Amino acid sequence: MPQEEEIFAGLEKLGLSQYEIKIYRSLVINGPLTSTEAAKISGVPQPRVYDVFQTLTDKGYIEGSMAQKRTYRALPVETVLDRNIESLQVFKKEISDFVKARKVSGKSAIPALWLMNKKQYINESVKSMINGAKTEILISVTNPTFRYVKKYLIEAARRGITIGLVVYPDTDDESLESLRTEMIIRRRPGSASEVLIVDRSTGVLNVDGIGIDNHYALYFGEDEMIHVLSYYYYHTIWLPGEYVADFESRKKWVFSSAWFACEAINSINKIEHSFRGEVKGMLRDKEVVLKGEIPAAEIVMGLRHTFFINSRGRTYSVGGKTARLEDVRMSELILEIDTKRVQKRKKVKNKQSASPSALKKVAQKTNS
Repeated sequence: MPQEEEIFAGLEKLGLSQYEIKIYRSLVINGPLTSTEAAKISGVPQPRVYDVFQTLTDKGYIEGSMAQKRTYRALPVETVLDRNIESLQVFKKEISDFVKARKVSGKSAIPALWLMNKKQYINESVKSMINGAKTEILISVTNPTFRYVKKYLIEAARRGITIGLVVYPDTDDESLESLRTEMIIRRRPGSASEVLIVDRSTGVLNVDGIGIDNHYALYFGEDEMIHVLSYYYYHTIWLPGEYVADFESRKKWVFSSAWFACEAINSINKIEHSFRGEVKGMLRDKEVVLKGEIPAAEIVMGLRHTFFINSRGRTYSVGGKTARLEDVRMSELILEIDTKRVQKRKKVKNKQSASPSALKKVAQKTNS
């Protein structure tokens, strides 16, 4: 558990000096104090206490009594922090609006690869990417990172974002229980790098260094680079895992990655052989939207992930953004599933497998 000094040191971020933090901490913990008592408890030199009382009063952290022997008391921590949060929110909007209005427009070359240092900054970027997702999140995390991102992933899932989550053996089943109906989850044996890919447009490869100061991550922001990262995620992280929660829990899924869409189609096809989809993408270099039944997906390892859609009186093959063999280069797939029908089929299947005749066949097979 953090020590008292460590907890209050965070007030430096709000512009308080060391002496101001010591005096405020003394008043919060001990209640109203005179200057002599505050100097003794806080360790702040007596000649400086009155100055500190004045600056803390001006900043709205404390207030003084009207008695002849003046005492001071701290305003509640919640009140002070809420006020600062509100002020920062106002400032955030003001500066964001200003930057949008003044930002220089025009095309410029943007590097496809960026280096991020320190765990705190990496976590902040990961959080921002998850919160900004529009269609799809692919993520693999160790348990410490999982605990940090869990609530943001749940919030994203409830916004309708499709999430493919890979965890490792250090994350237990109980921690995943509340997520089973919200996202697709696989557990991979052993360990691998932490990866985040959002909307198949941005990605982060998190690399553990030796010690906190050596943490670094690579940020990807270009189609071909994202293709490479997605390929790594699929083959090295996704495939070696086993399902903890599959695609059958929700009526609607939205995909940006073709391989992820193919995984869903093949998984659902094991039970439900008729469902509809809407594909957005490029057909002969023109934007197109195709709606219709999706009969199948075909995966050729190391070569392509393709699914098919019956639309406009013909069958189109669909691949990813960098596809070269298919008719359509997909940017988004909306998959509609009749979950009630799927569940009904599963019940019938389970009932058939548990029937006396089925059990008899199993027994005969075992005895032979």
